[in-house]
Amino acid sequence: MKKIFILILIFCAFGCQKDKYFKDLELNGKLQYVGKNPINSKIAEKTSCYFFDTQNDKTKSIRYLEFNRIIYEIRINQENGFEVRSYFDENGNPISFNGVYSIRYKIDVNGNYETSFNYDKDNNLIEDDSDIAQYQYLYDDNGFVSKVFYYDKNGDRTLLNKASSVDRTFDKNGNLKTVKFLNDKEELIKNAQGISIIELFYKNNNLIRQDYLDSSNKPTTDNNGVASIGLGFDSKNNLTSISNYGLGGVLVNPDEDNAKYVYEYDQNNNLISTSYFNRDEKLIKNDIAIKKYIRDEFGRIIETQFYNYEEKLTNDKNGISIEKNTYDTNNNIISESYFDPNKTPIVKNGYHKIIYSKNPKGEILSEEYYDINNQPISKTKGYHLIKYTRNEKGQSTSESYFNTKKQPMTIEDNCHLKKYSYSENEGLSSIEYFGIEKEPIEIIWDRSKFRDIFGRQGSLIKYSKILYKNHPKNKSGKTEYVNISGDVVYKSDY
Repeated sequence: MKKIFILILIFCAFGCQKDKYFKDLELNGKLQYVGKNPINSKIAEKTSCYFFDTQNDKTKSIRYLEFNRIIYEIRINQENGFEVRSYFDENGNPISFNGVYSIRYKIDVNGNYETSFNYDKDNNLIEDDSDIAQYQYLYDDNGFVSKVFYYDKNGDRTLLNKASSVDRTFDKNGNLKTVKFLNDKEELIKNAQGISIIELFYKNNNLIRQDYLDSSNKPTTDNNGVASIGLGFDSKNNLTSISNYGLGGVLVNPDEDNAKYVYEYDQNNNLISTSYFNRDEKLIKNDIAIKKYIRDEFGRIIETQFYNYEEKLTNDKNGISIEKNTYDTNNNIISESYFDPNKTPIVKNGYHKIIYSKNPKGEILSEEYYDINNQPISKTKGYHLIKYTRNEKGQSTSESYFNTKKQPMTIEDNCHLKKYSYSENEGLSSIEYFGIEKEPIEIIWDRSKFRDIFGRQGSLIKYSKILYKNHPKNKSGKTEYVNISGDVVYKSDY
């Protein structure tokens, strides 16, 4: 249900681009990025927003900002009959969205995007996270995308959400009215969520309701029992509520999720609270019922507070009632600390407070842990301080561990220092381990040995999934790959 909701929202209002700062970003029915809900530059400094850089009335880049700091950027260029949209981080390094580094739109004689192609960092055609490499578009008489087909990397028709294609209609304002899911015979089918048709309704160009229909054009429910989603907005076009309804218009809890969400904002359109309701429109009892966000004069969150259905401070699943943040002059969070319902300092994961040292780009250079008396404390693995070095791309090239006296120490496998190396095409390629005297430790992880395990070559591997070669717990004569707990997960003759 939530994935469908996001999909629908990005194909909404169509309008002219005059202002520079916008609270929201949308992809309209003509596949063009447009800003929604313009704000002035002063408000932009105190919230998150999108900045449009235009030249000769054409958008050259869109930057997502948080408190006037670039988080990521979409660059748009024209190249030999194609429009190329590429993604970059705050340091100008290529990044991927949905597994894609850039999208090339082929432009027809009418100026429409007839096909789009997904590419990796080296400009190789790839499939996105939905396993689609190419999208083909057809248009209605008003220039809106009325049909979409899907293709894999070999150029063969494929499925998205169990559909071979979708038909779409729009109203006179360019708002998406209907979405129909079809098979390769152009027949209505149930998509992966159990829906054949989605109908959408608007007020002041804001989506206020979407209904689900079956192939007979009759109301139906998705796989979670939701037949309709209602949305509320305030006078500033901030989303104020989301409600899930079953058949007959009664509130339902989809897949044991909440039936209704209510949002509140400050004068700068920053979210200050989220409330969760059950199908009886009462605050939920089995989890956090209200989250409140206390912001400073710059709009930054300095406290997150958790409340129960009685609107009293309560513990979340980690035993925290209040989380406090402090910031540096670059709006980077430099400390986090935790408190109970009585606002008394508490310990979480072995510490009460974590203090960060960051460079002007916001990259972490060190982490230190403290107890409720603000005294140095050892984290779960025994270290108090961890230091990082980084390359020009912001990637961590090493991390080392220190005790409460800030003296070098070792963690598991007598490791004090880890060094990371990266390949141009695949990201993280190897990790080396060293002791306090910088002596090598025979635990070497090599990315090339794991392609059969992780599938796609070049996919980012999170630390939690890193496997070890020749781990001390490996007692066999063959090479085994084990996780950090020593469990054998893969055997090989490498």
